[in-house]
Amino acid sequence: MLKKILFIVIALILGVVFAYSSYYSNYIDNLYNIVETAMEEERYEDVGRLFTSYFDSNSVVENNETEAGFIQVYPSIVRVTKTVSSGEEYTGFEKGYSVYGFNIKHELFANVVVDDVTTNDSGIIFNNGDSSYTYPFVNEDEGYDLSNVIDSIKIFQADISESVINSKLNGTLTSIIIVGNEKQTVFSCDNLNLNFSEDFFAYADEFIVKYDECVEANDDETWKAFIEEWTVSYSANESYKAYFPQSVTSPNSIVWATIGVMAIYVVVVVLLGLLIFKGGKLFNRFKNNDTRYKQRKTMKGNITKNIVKASETEKAIDVEIIEEVKEETSNVEETNEE
Repeated sequence: MLKKILFIVIALILGVVFAYSSYYSNYIDNLYNIVETAMEEERYEDVGRLFTSYFDSNSVVENNETEAGFIQVYPSIVRVTKTVSSGEEYTGFEKGYSVYGFNIKHELFANVVVDDVTTNDSGIIFNNGDSSYTYPFVNEDEGYDLSNVIDSIKIFQADISESVINSKLNGTLTSIIIVGNEKQTVFSCDNLNLNFSEDFFAYADEFIVKYDECVEANDDETWKAFIEEWTVSYSANESYKAYFPQSVTSPNSIVWATIGVMAIYVVVVVLLGLLIFKGGKLFNRFKNNDTRYKQRKTMKGNITKNIVKASETEKAIDVEIIEEVKEETSNVEETNEE
């Protein structure tokens, strides 16, 4: 009994792990498919809708396509960590700019190994005259590596928030330089004047202020009413985009695919359980049936042999009788002739 309980517990734990890994794998595959389709059809804003909450799909940099790929910069609402008056932290929002790289050549951003030492100096340098702020593509302390993302789907994405621009760049962003793994310049967007003056940020200000107020007051109902009305007004602008809904990033097909995989898992577990706990009995039953079959076959063979033997004996007796009759007949005929 204890073995059966242990088997069931292990099967349930593995089932949960298997279901999660299967769902997550299907989820990631779906995101990859969205990215690939967007790249093929040149709907680059669809990639932004996977990573950025709200943004204007009209890039603030001109076409800069090279053999290494190209970048776009979107005015956006970016996620940041904030603190309420009680000191508790929460994930809030700020105005910002989202930098996207498309069709990126991975070799320019791959890790460099020299004498068994791995380095990677790739990243984004945000400038304002003498001031600069560098966003590294590889940051072991924070546990991210954009070079792997570039290798997988040939894109990169990074945000710079209003607080960083104000504190590091004196409130204005004048150039964006993308450097490769050995600090070589791959892209350079100069003569910029990004200081949150784009029309998009009127909507962003309204959104951010109301969100912070509702978090501070812990007022979900007011936020729900606001976001419904705000979304209608926001969506009226064709170039203004938002996160894809869950029906796109996690469609029902992923759930059904996971259910299908789990159905197969259940069948395998049941068969394995039968083999472990009933296998001996089934084997013995099969063995007994096989023994009975062999016994019946042997008995049938013996009966057949006996029948054949009896038949041969009868034939021998019949032949002997016939010979005796023939001999007696011959004797009678000889007597008659005399």
